[in-house]
Amino acid sequence: MSKVRADIIFAVIILFIAVLALFFRNLLIAETPISLGKDILAMNPRVFPNLVLIFISIITSIFLYIELKKDKREKLNDLKKIPYFAFFRQASFIFLAIISALALTKLGFTLTMFFLMSLTSILLGNRNIIQILIISSATPVTFYILVTHILRTQLPEVDIIQRLLLPILQNLPSV
Repeated sequence: MSKVRADIIFAVIILFIAVLALFFRNLLIAETPISLGKDILAMNPRVFPNLVLIFISIITSIFLYIELKKDKREKLNDLKKIPYFAFFRQASFIFLAIISALALTKLGFTLTMFFLMSLTSILLGNRNIIQILIISSATPVTFYILVTHILRTQLPEVDIIQRLLLPILQNLPSV
């Protein structure tokens, strides 16, 4: 008897959660406390979460389609047994993501993403500390600058991080 692969189970769970969140998105995303009016630079707070959920749904659907199509060609007996460590890693990642989502407003975007990316990197087996530190610090800062400066969207951030990034944001050309 063959076991279902852990990555396929994980993709099905993520697809289900993303579609469920898209279905209930009006209940999950709060309205803005002030009217945005006709300011074309102000992005509706529902746009970014909806885009993320849509892309997650598309990517997991494509992954599942490719993997299930590939599995039809292979015999079920040829599948390798999945070690329990793979399930542990997936459960740990979901736990990390939930903790990060809960800590986002307290720690701010860049610190939360730094911890999430660092711990995920270690969880996946990367042991190069310099690479982990560089990528885990550069990616959230770059994303924060792009989202706040180009999309003009406010991400939750700790005051000290905002003060550190203020000179960079002031020297960028206006969009």
